Amino acid sequence: MLSAMVQQPQPEIWLGAPVAGGNEDIRAMIAEQISPGAPIGDGNEDIRALIADQNTSDVRGIISGEQGRVRKLDDHQPRRSVRWGQSTKAPDGSSRLKKSDSVGLLDRFRRVQGENFALKDLFGHLHQFAKDRNGSRLLQILFLKATKQLFEFGTAAQRARLGKWMEGHVLALTVHQYGCRVVQKAMDCLENTTIERLMKELQGSVFECAKDSNGNHVVQKCIQCLNPTKIEFIFQGVVDKAAVLKTHQHGCRVLQRIMERCSKPEYKAKIAAATMNNIVRLAKHQYGNYIVQDVIQRGTAKQRACAVKCLIPHASKLSKHKFASNVIEKCLLFGAPKEKKKLMDAVSGSGGGSNAVEKTKKMRHELVIY
Repeated sequence: MLSAMVQQPQPEIWLGAPVAGGNEDIRAMIAEQISPGAPIGDGNEDIRALIADQNTSDVRGIISGEQGRVRKLDDHQPRRSVRWGQSTKAPDGSSRLKKSDSVGLLDRFRRVQGENFALKDLFGHLHQFAKDRNGSRLLQILFLKATKQLFEFGTAAQRARLGKWMEGHVLALTVHQYGCRVVQKAMDCLENTTIERLMKELQGSVFECAKDSNGNHVVQKCIQCLNPTKIEFIFQGVVDKAAVLKTHQHGCRVLQRIMERCSKPEYKAKIAAATMNNIVRLAKHQYGNYIVQDVIQRGTAKQRACAVKCLIPHASKLSKHKFASNVIEKCLLFGAPKEKKKLMDAVSGSGGGSNAVEKTKKMRHELVIY
């Protein structure tokens, strides 16, 4: 269900669908903030300058490139680059295009490559852009950027209204390229009780968010900033899937945050248990080696001793491996004295004797840290 939600464009969250629960205020709030001489409270700079900075030079790359939907123009509409106030031949060669021309704004957006649109330029044309496939994505990006800045520079009342507007949309925002930044900024600006209420909307989807390239940042932020007793569902949703997340590009980062921040030993014990099952293979894994390092560094003495014991028979090869060498280094830094000696003897291939020192020096040299 989540994957389907991510794949489909969601302009209705911002513009198309019926609004309720305070959502109807968001457009009015932004509109009133960009009226002439309407500054943000407490001496902060005018929001008009902030929103004016939101141009679409980078947005068009997201619309046409990153999402895999390259805009195809007809043969008689080749790509052109033009700025506001510049004049150039129209795509059909019949006239010159200027800002003052009667060509519709949406038509210009479709025809001309390289236009810089600010949010204020689209007022009066929102309904047209909302009905267009690429235009609706442009509006989403610009509104999300403006909302993020309102969280940062707005008054307490405005932030509260924005928090109310987010209700019911937290999951969609969390897995959105720009929406996840809005959620993270909200965590910095809103009261903890409000954030804890909003984050409950992720319940049942924590595992999917932890694997998502955008959502994992929100999950990490929750673990770092919120009261652990209020987000038990996040810890459970991640730890129960530790066997999968430990080798996942984004999921391993979430497990690391739990090892760093969580005070409940049972959660760390579950992560350690999932690590011990195949610790040698995990130590050589591009992402899994980070979890092994955290177990050795932040686990209990018993967990660390068990990890080192499993690694000692393979220490010689692991010490020369691109990723596993970092794990051996952690063992030497945080292991008990007896564990360190056994590890060094295993790597050097010596149990003592006159050549032990020379072999130990050679072992140190072979610990290649990339």
